[in-house]
Amino acid sequence: MSVIKINPAVLNDKRDATATAWNEGLRLWMEDNNFDPQFEFTPEQQTFFAKTAYSQDAAAMRKTIVARIATRDTSVPSATNKQISETMRLLQEVGDSIGKFHKDAGVVKALMQDLQTRAPAPEQAAEAPVTEGTEQMAQGAGDVTESPAPQPAPKPIVKPAVQPDPARMDAYRLASAAARNAVKVVDGDKDPKYAERAYRLLLGTSATESAHGTHKDTNKRDNNIGQFQIGMDTFETQMSRIRKDPAMKQRIKDAGMDPDKWTYEDVLKPGVAAIIARLEYKKAKPAIPESDAEQAAYWKKYYNTSSNKKITPEAFKTKLAERVRDERAWDEYEKSLKKK
Repeated sequence: MSVIKINPAVLNDKRDATATAWNEGLRLWMEDNNFDPQFEFTPEQQTFFAKTAYSQDAAAMRKTIVARIATRDTSVPSATNKQISETMRLLQEVGDSIGKFHKDAGVVKALMQDLQTRAPAPEQAAEAPVTEGTEQMAQGAGDVTESPAPQPAPKPIVKPAVQPDPARMDAYRLASAAARNAVKVVDGDKDPKYAERAYRLLLGTSATESAHGTHKDTNKRDNNIGQFQIGMDTFETQMSRIRKDPAMKQRIKDAGMDPDKWTYEDVLKPGVAAIIARLEYKKAKPAIPESDAEQAAYWKKYYNTSSNKKITPEAFKTKLAERVRDERAWDEYEKSLKKK
């Protein structure tokens, strides 16, 4: 779990301290969720960061720039249109991940509204000059214009019967994003149907092992920690595999993470834990099955030890069929409201 430490020098001004906390919080969120902003630096920005560690790490420099833009840090006075666009994308994804019921949702919304006041106005196409010929064409066009085809009525938005509590939805969204990313890193996108199976398996694993990290015993450290309940031996085994696989290591780096810096404590981060869990499943020879019942048996045999009698395949099916179903339905419902 990431910890934000505030420089005592800014604590005399509550506004500065809050902005600094949000700046760091956004930067850590990007690290944990593999958000990788893309834009070019301005000469002024390159000069400003030239004598800092960021000058040697372009990805980290981009992340600190968008975090500073979001919080109106004056060290980035001349943000480009692309940088503002990427900052807006960051805030939108943060908002989606925490949900509108989260205690910080209002702050994220306010940051987005403030950023919109700084966003460039959309470019308008120049109007073509009207000449005698074009005017005649416009006047005669009515004789040949066809009526537009009728558009289908939009589907009504149906509210799900079950509304999970905000904390549960927050945990689900983090687990879902981490699972999607892990499958993309480990499996690639050559087989979308199989990738969907792997995603569902990881999501069910997270729900069953720790209620997406919200169970009171998630980090008791007796044997395993994190939302996927990963032990030290499992972590070391999969890290050894990553070190021996340059292509795998590069895919992880392309996702915005550096496995060379990972320690066991990093499995407390959803993004790291999901990758380790997916790699652990890769040890199994049989392919991931399709049905919930088969996935439950697969999880029990290849992930959760058979000696653990407390959690059964039936529990996995219940979590996947009920808990995850409700969370996913509510998540889709909220997204449909935003699109309306």
